[in-house]
Amino acid sequence: MNRSASHRLSNSRRWQTAVSSLLCALVVAGVVSAVSPSTSAENGAIDNAALRDSLAHAALLRDRAVSGSRAMAIVTSLTTEVGPRLAGSAAEARAREWAVSILADLDLQPIRTEGFELSAWQRHSEHAEVVMPFPQPLAVTALGGSVSTSAAGLIGEVVLFESLAALRAAPRKEVADKIVYVGHTMQRTQDGSSYGYFNPVRTAGPSIAAEKGALAYLLRSIGTDSHRLPHTGSLRYTENAPQIPALALSNPDADQVERILADGGGLVVRLLVETSLIPTAQSANVIAEIRGHTAPEEVVVIGAHLDSWDLGTGAVDDGAGVGITMAAMALIKEAGLVPRRTIR
Repeated sequence: MNRSASHRLSNSRRWQTAVSSLLCALVVAGVVSAVSPSTSAENGAIDNAALRDSLAHAALLRDRAVSGSRAMAIVTSLTTEVGPRLAGSAAEARAREWAVSILADLDLQPIRTEGFELSAWQRHSEHAEVVMPFPQPLAVTALGGSVSTSAAGLIGEVVLFESLAALRAAPRKEVADKIVYVGHTMQRTQDGSSYGYFNPVRTAGPSIAAEKGALAYLLRSIGTDSHRLPHTGSLRYTENAPQIPALALSNPDADQVERILADGGGLVVRLLVETSLIPTAQSANVIAEIRGHTAPEEVVVIGAHLDSWDLGTGAVDDGAGVGITMAAMALIKEAGLVPRRTIR
């Protein structure tokens, strides 16, 4: 088996395991017990026969999940037919139309949308380059929600902090009128805990730097890869702090910045960023359900977010969740099982 085929097989098994795990969780929670009036005791209690039926149903759903490929097919459809889909964008609207169509094809009725308003951020352009001492371009991406520089951009001396804690502790005079760069030592973890631990470098760092008078904020991408593709992600400006441009460097470019600064000769960088924010844009939740038999008013919600960042097709974040959720619902429906509670 070649490497590409092995990778596809590995991905398929991950989807199967994820769908199976979700279905098992629903069964354990007493949601997909599929009881009928003849197998239920009075007052909604489940008798031993119904319990045995539930376990059999769990095994049926598990076996169908691990042998199927629907979740992977759904993700492939979403990422291919819609692609990147920033919240509030025209692409995200197409994703909602796609979701309604897929849910209808899966016979998950009724289907409805719940509209809501949100602010919609848009990326237009971003550029960074070393001005001194060794002129060269830097691979960067603006963080989600970042403001623009002026049309002329900005030039500033870079000051390095090895952690967010070091930035917090720094006196204002070390930060004011400089471009702050914050590094980190993220490690690979199977459960994603390292990502969560270092996430505040991105979300909180820009406002901490701004409160100390920084011109702009740079960080090492929150990831452990070694390619020159920087990672975006949301920042959170605090209410009382100035809003400054914030960008992530790819890991190799962050290494380059740290090497230059380690020489002690200083580093001057030019940044040019253009973004925009639509204060009021339209979005909606897409909802389908399987109505419960015994306690339909009790609702168990499973779901995922349809929107994605604009730098990729959103297969993992959160196309995976979309595929897993839809596939799990479809398996329950196709098996002819009626849940005790409504699954939405």
